[in-house]
Amino acid sequence: MLMRSLQLTPMNVSLFVGDTLRLSTRISPTTTIDRHLEWSSTSPEVAAVRNGEVTAVGEGSTIITAYNPKSGCYATCDITVHKVPLAQYADIATAVESNTGETPMAYPNPTSGYFFLEGIAHPVEVRLYTITGNLLFHGPVAPQEAIDLSSLRAGVYLLHCQGKILRLVRQ
Repeated sequence: MLMRSLQLTPMNVSLFVGDTLRLSTRISPTTTIDRHLEWSSTSPEVAAVRNGEVTAVGEGSTIITAYNPKSGCYATCDITVHKVPLAQYADIATAVESNTGETPMAYPNPTSGYFFLEGIAHPVEVRLYTITGNLLFHGPVAPQEAIDLSSLRAGVYLLHCQGKILRLVRQ
């Protein structure tokens, strides 16, 4: 049975640079056999899409389209991408300046690949950010667990752990 209609959810959304979003599809009838979709963005420099996964790349607006070539059905999602608000930069900078405690601590720092957290006795939730505030990683880290930065570019990164912000340098 051919696809008769296609819907994307959400139909419009605002994101910040670095955000990702999985678009949901609703295909009718539910017994449609050919569910293949071709995805495109009118401005890939603003937001790129691959198999329904949207990545906000740069400031601006774009339209994401899902298209089924066999039936001709398509659906769109309007996306607006904003830079991370300056207030968020200020919050991160303030947190870095107020991080005077000695635990937890990242080592080796600087690193060319892996680092470890010292001063944690049990798994803790961490968030790794770019210096501009884009979230790169969020999840648990156990004591003595290696955290891999080797796929990241050289630069400064911020790690939020146990209410503290640690500055990490990737060489």
